[in-house]
Amino acid sequence: MTSFWQRFPPPLRISIPLLMLVFSLGFVTFNTWLLLRSDLRIAEDRVIDQAERTAARLAEMVSSRQGTNETDLKRELAFLGRDPRVHWAVICNQDQTIVFSTQEGWLGQPATSSLPPQAMALALRAARDRAPAFSTDHKQAAYAVRPLPSESDDPLQWLVIVEHDLTKAVAIAYRSARSQGLVSAGVHAAACLLLWLGLHQFFTRRTRQLLENARITEAGTALPEPLSGGDEFAELSRALRENQDRFHQLADNVGDLFFIFTRDRKVIYVNPAYETMWGRSIQRLMEDPESWKDYVLEEYVELLDHSMDPLMNGAAMTQCEYRIRHPDGSIRWIEGRLFPVKNAAGEVYRIAALCRDVTDRKASEQQMLNVSERERRNIGHDLHDDLCQRLAAIKLKCELFTDRLRRQLPPNLAQASEISSQIAEATSVCRNIARGLAPVDLEGDGLMGALGKLTKNVESMYEIPCFFYCPHSVMVDNPNAAVNLYRIAQELVNNAARHGNATRIDIRLEMNTESVRIEVLNDGVEFRDTPENRTGMGLKIIHYRVNAIGANVRISPRKDGIRGTAAVVIASHSTCNPN
Repeated sequence: MTSFWQRFPPPLRISIPLLMLVFSLGFVTFNTWLLLRSDLRIAEDRVIDQAERTAARLAEMVSSRQGTNETDLKRELAFLGRDPRVHWAVICNQDQTIVFSTQEGWLGQPATSSLPPQAMALALRAARDRAPAFSTDHKQAAYAVRPLPSESDDPLQWLVIVEHDLTKAVAIAYRSARSQGLVSAGVHAAACLLLWLGLHQFFTRRTRQLLENARITEAGTALPEPLSGGDEFAELSRALRENQDRFHQLADNVGDLFFIFTRDRKVIYVNPAYETMWGRSIQRLMEDPESWKDYVLEEYVELLDHSMDPLMNGAAMTQCEYRIRHPDGSIRWIEGRLFPVKNAAGEVYRIAALCRDVTDRKASEQQMLNVSERERRNIGHDLHDDLCQRLAAIKLKCELFTDRLRRQLPPNLAQASEISSQIAEATSVCRNIARGLAPVDLEGDGLMGALGKLTKNVESMYEIPCFFYCPHSVMVDNPNAAVNLYRIAQELVNNAARHGNATRIDIRLEMNTESVRIEVLNDGVEFRDTPENRTGMGLKIIHYRVNAIGANVRISPRKDGIRGTAAVVIASHSTCNPN
């Protein structure tokens, strides 16, 4: 309940009268309780006093009973029997036998069998103390006992016992306290209602003025004069206008896209750069906060949906890159940085994002990567087709020369054999270099074969079991995309073998109508792809290649119950097979 009121506090025009009403009702309740206790005490005292007077009058008549006074006593008891305030009255002798009573059926009966236990206990106490006694029974009845004077020390003596009705007096006290409490509560509620009406009109008028000033400021017209009166609302209005002016001067003139949204992705503010960068209206985004998904390429939607997760876990900043479709038909790269906005309690309640169009930078990077790959491929072809062939011919000539020298002196034969051996080693080295620069022809289905050879090379080099799975044929016609996918998989496998302490590595290649997917699994050290961990050159190269072909990579601990790391690379089908 406390957290609810902290998150959604009611407005002042409601909270102030509500607090006053709660306090007033509490005060009225407490005051009514005190009044009821006082009235009940007064009612009990009044009924007890009546019972004592009745018992005293009967005791006086019994003490002076002679001749005709007994008739007067019976007449008095008969009168009391008709009195609705008196339940019963009895006179007991020293044997605790009822001698006189308002109830004819009790005459001659033992008092212990006819009277209530509380009345008998009170009678015994009065006889023992030789003094009048009184008590009440759960606000139902009042008892009064009057012992008759006796000259002996015998505690058994004549007693007058009377029971008066207490319920009517209690009911009257309750009605009186309830009526007074209801009247008082009604008066307080009416006062709070009047206060609410007054505050509602006051705050509504003041809020309307502040909103009107804010609208005028956003329209770009001259600022209004401060509100008259010099109260806190005037100061608030002036401070809000000054802060709003500074904010708009900064946000509206910056070339990058800047927007603020809540934890549930409701957009609060977006600067005019959105319409230039995305080519859509701000009003459309405000009306439908999820409309951005219609313009982002499908493979990046999940990435953006989880872009806020690190901020909720305490990260100071998170960064992501994605591609969008511009209304002019072009595909643009957007680089986004998200920052948390925390409240006084340190909780993230707003997200600020700064986005930049990096399409030109990506195009330059792509060109550089294409040139680099093309040059490496040309060098590999030159080494294999030219240098290696020349070295092979030299080796053949040396072998012929060695054969001719067998008939001559031994030193010449040894020298020729050494030359032949060195040339063979140089040839092997050149071939290995050629394989590293241009491993295979990756066009078409060459990616499948290259990944299969990669697993064999890893097994022979690191002595780690490595397996390749490709349930269906995967075609990649774009050589640039094929080379980058191969290099990414190669870097992931090498990292797992060198630094991940893996004992098994699995590579899976799949393709559907939307994308080409490569998954590299290992059972080594768990690793997460976070900005803090992207300090190594390997991860930087992986992300560079991923961005170059418009793919995305996700590196996280395995979720299949096996300890280790899972790396998934997804490239769009249109990039891998543009034709």
